[in-house]
Amino acid sequence: MKRDSAGSGQKALHLVRLISKLPDDKDAVTVALDFWTAWETEFPIITSAKALKILRRRNQWRRIIQVSKWMLSKGQVLTMGTCDTLLLALDRDDRLKEAEELRCMILQTNTKHGGAWRAT
Repeated sequence: MKRDSAGSGQKALHLVRLISKLPDDKDAVTVALDFWTAWETEFPIITSAKALKILRRRNQWRRIIQVSKWMLSKGQVLTMGTCDTLLLALDRDDRLKEAEELRCMILQTNTKHGGAWRAT
């Protein structure tokens, strides 16, 4: 179990390095992320979440937004921690309208499903 956890940390660093080298273009990041997961048998949710934490420590707000939205487009449910990070990134990138829309969506989803959140 510890070995898998350490491996996901290395994969997360690799992902951060990969997307940090890209131009600030949504499509370029999406293509790179799709390529990154192309050979995975399961979606690398733990690795992606760790990458978001690294990006948060580095204040790479646009990359957080890009990765989070990509995760959502793949049908992944964001945890409370990743939603918090995405909301912070939207705020720091002066995208307050998007942040408010996301917050409302979270509240509606949380209310409809009886407060069912995935904990981080």
